[in-house]
Amino acid sequence: MLDGLKRTDTGKNNKVTIGSSVRANDSEFIISGENNVIEIGDGTVLNKVKIIVESSNNKIVIGNNCRVTCRVIQKISDGNTFTVGDGTTIGGANFINGESSTIKIGSQCMFSYNIDVRSTDSHAVFDLGTDERINQAENIVIEDNVWVGAHVVLCKGSYIGSGSIVGISSVVAKAFKDKNIAVAGNPAKIIKEGVYWERPLLG
Repeated sequence: MLDGLKRTDTGKNNKVTIGSSVRANDSEFIISGENNVIEIGDGTVLNKVKIIVESSNNKIVIGNNCRVTCRVIQKISDGNTFTVGDGTTIGGANFINGESSTIKIGSQCMFSYNIDVRSTDSHAVFDLGTDERINQAENIVIEDNVWVGAHVVLCKGSYIGSGSIVGISSVVAKAFKDKNIAVAGNPAKIIKEGVYWERPLLG
């Protein structure tokens, strides 16, 4: 295993693949269940990454040349998928991925810090009259080249189109599939169309 990365695996048939030139600092994978897959791409840097997988048939893929600080949790329900595309950076995020759902982060995205991403509410809510559950999990998709500001919450069903920006402290709870837009607020809404952003710092 890689220096700076601790792995604890108490399950069966779990597979961890680490690409070339990967670096890790104070990171940990805790795995149980069966037939889980974790793949880390070439040249990626894991800084204080904690991945906790406590169910079966889950998949976690972090692409090539990423730089990530995050926690990923998949537990109780099987068959969850979490992916991060090539070249994406995550300054600090908490991902909770459950009820056989998918969280997909595209390539060349830039996530700031203190970001919360949840495809499930984690606890059931029922209609009082029918006893029907009304808060099923929903997939989350962030397309390529999206900038997500600090303190953002991405709730189940969130979708952000490519080239877009999510403003600081926003709460996203629905799909914004248009490209090159800025969304902000609680709840988030479109505040500007026809924008693009650049990664270099201004000061």
